[in-house]
Amino acid sequence: MSNYNIFISYRRKDGFDTAKLIYDKLKMDGYSVSFDVETLENGKFDKEIERRIQKCKDFVLLLSPGVFERFQDDDYNSKDDFVRMEISTALKANRNIIPLKLDNFIYPKRLPNDIKDIARINNVEFNHAHFEAAYEKLKRNFLRSKPVWKVRFRKMLMSFAALTVFSFIAFLFYLVCNHYEYKLKEARSRIQAAETRAEEVMSMIASKEGELKQKEIIKDTEIEIIIDSTNMAKRAEIDSLVDSMDIAYKVEMDRMIDSINKANKRVMDSINKARRAEVTRVTDSIKLYMSKRGQASAKTPVKKTAVKTSGATTQQPAVKKQTTSAKAKGTK
Repeated sequence: MSNYNIFISYRRKDGFDTAKLIYDKLKMDGYSVSFDVETLENGKFDKEIERRIQKCKDFVLLLSPGVFERFQDDDYNSKDDFVRMEISTALKANRNIIPLKLDNFIYPKRLPNDIKDIARINNVEFNHAHFEAAYEKLKRNFLRSKPVWKVRFRKMLMSFAALTVFSFIAFLFYLVCNHYEYKLKEARSRIQAAETRAEEVMSMIASKEGELKQKEIIKDTEIEIIIDSTNMAKRAEIDSLVDSMDIAYKVEMDRMIDSINKANKRVMDSINKARRAEVTRVTDSIKLYMSKRGQASAKTPVKKTAVKTSGATTQQPAVKKQTTSAKAKGTK
């Protein structure tokens, strides 16, 4: 359990903001202050509040306009009023009570017996318009507590420590700078040498690039020559293939024409042979027919006809005329 030198009592309804502001100011100035929201832990806080009030040196009471209004409520219960309990405990423990009277606060005509003595204690007029002046008056004339040295000078110590660390770092930086100054000069000389070497390398690279460009030009020319030669060879090969195909086509066409001519000749020979055979058959038929007619005409008398030749009239057999007519019928 922690002990605090200053205890702040206030009513949350109208005094929380001012109480928190006073607490923050006292805390920054190194005072040991008890503020319920910031310092109370879990447990029976009413007993802890009583213990802190009994152990503290200064009891700061914030008199806001509505701090005592709850006394007039019909359902008022003193056991639930922690402000009244805090004031009563401080009066009984004979603590250094410092009432801070805010704007528009007026003591009621009657106060409960256990806290009525609070109205006779000298108070500090506290308002926001003159907050700093009232706060300094509170510290200078009313508080018995003194700032804790470690807390009061914490900022100063932290500033001094920070300054010491900064000075040490600056000193080390100075030493490092002096130590590496020579290294820096040496590095600069090396950088210059490296730059010179880089220029030489760049010039060599430029010359190599020129040579590479010339080689590329020669290479491009050689490639063009190779491409032209390849194209010419391809064209010659294509022409040769075309000629070979033409020759093969002509030979094949000649062979096909010869085959067709031979086939036609065989067909014509077959047709002529068939015609000759037919003519022979017909001729044989005519001869047979004529031979039969001749035999028949030999049995009948022959009529003679007069044939007038060169003014003379000759007798021709009638059979001759019939034979000619029979030949005409056979060929027909």
